[in-house]
Amino acid sequence: MIRPPGWEGPVSGDERWEHRLWTKKGEGGLTGRAARSPLTLLSGVYHFGVQLRLAGYRMGFIPRLRPEAKVISVGNLTVGGTGKTPLTAWIARRLKDNGRSPAVLTRGYKGRAGEGPLTVSRGGGLLVPVEEAGDEAAFLAQRLHGVPVIAGSDRARSAELAMREFKATDLILDDGFQHLALERDLDFLVVEAGRDLDREHLLPRGPLREPVSAASRAHVIIFSGAKDENPPRQKWMDQYCGHAAGFAMRYRALGLVGLAGGIRPLRAPAFAFCGIGNPEGFFASLADQEVPVVGKEVFEDHHLYTQKEVRRLAETARKAGATRLVTTEKDAMKIGPDWTRFDLTVLRVEPDFFGREQKLLDFILRNLGPVGTAA
Repeated sequence: MIRPPGWEGPVSGDERWEHRLWTKKGEGGLTGRAARSPLTLLSGVYHFGVQLRLAGYRMGFIPRLRPEAKVISVGNLTVGGTGKTPLTAWIARRLKDNGRSPAVLTRGYKGRAGEGPLTVSRGGGLLVPVEEAGDEAAFLAQRLHGVPVIAGSDRARSAELAMREFKATDLILDDGFQHLALERDLDFLVVEAGRDLDREHLLPRGPLREPVSAASRAHVIIFSGAKDENPPRQKWMDQYCGHAAGFAMRYRALGLVGLAGGIRPLRAPAFAFCGIGNPEGFFASLADQEVPVVGKEVFEDHHLYTQKEVRRLAETARKAGATRLVTTEKDAMKIGPDWTRFDLTVLRVEPDFFGREQKLLDFILRNLGPVGTAA
């Protein structure tokens, strides 16, 4: 089970040890140094492999597809959640509202799409079980009306399907920053506002998928979890990606809804649980809404729930004095409507750019150009 550095919630003993290795806690101990030594060596091997792959694309030894449609990538540099998928949904919805025909291409992580392509949605809701689609693809399918969602690790084949069957004018790659097989017109890089990536290590010694210098490929840096409208860490941007536009992003809670729909009151005592990459962000959103949380439980990212687990959560909530369970939209899609009689509510959130939404949208449309124009 992997959590991002900075996570202070309940974790298993093994996960706590992994977290200590990543964040250098207890670094002075002989056991800690011994455990990190092979990981540091493996990180060096991983770094060599990453650079070799990048050189292959840069020098043309590894082919890249240039689709007729415009390509937007949304991704990050680390494992774990930074808010990529909700941002993907925001971009897709705004493009649709502006008369374009976007399609979302996602890996379908933890699903059964394989290389794909698997049509998760034709724009009218989820077509396959969550277990087959993967929770991120299912979230996008439920959120995006009129926007097809296609899952599969082979994004080139997914792109061809989207253009052929859905006449897509824009292809949005969810978690696509490292997927270089498709040339793109816009690269969004999502970075946690309070996180110092310069102190992180490459996998498996740390959470970095690529060296921080890879940020130079980005056209837009989105600082998630920001406290105000000014993009933080301007010095960091100047060092790695001075050409990129910077936007601060937070999540604005839209309220609580029942699993089957309907607005729920905010003030009833709740037991909160989630299985996402950034659980502290979820709990912070509940606190911002002044939801009285009397207990919490965290599962691994992309966790698939069972009815037995949900009933256990309901019993734990009762004993804690809660009158309901509350979770995220992504988690709720993996829970059957009849799994418990206990009230199960969902926190709905939207990306918020501190009033700069139109400026960001204008930037996107200006860089994509009119539909049908060449890259």
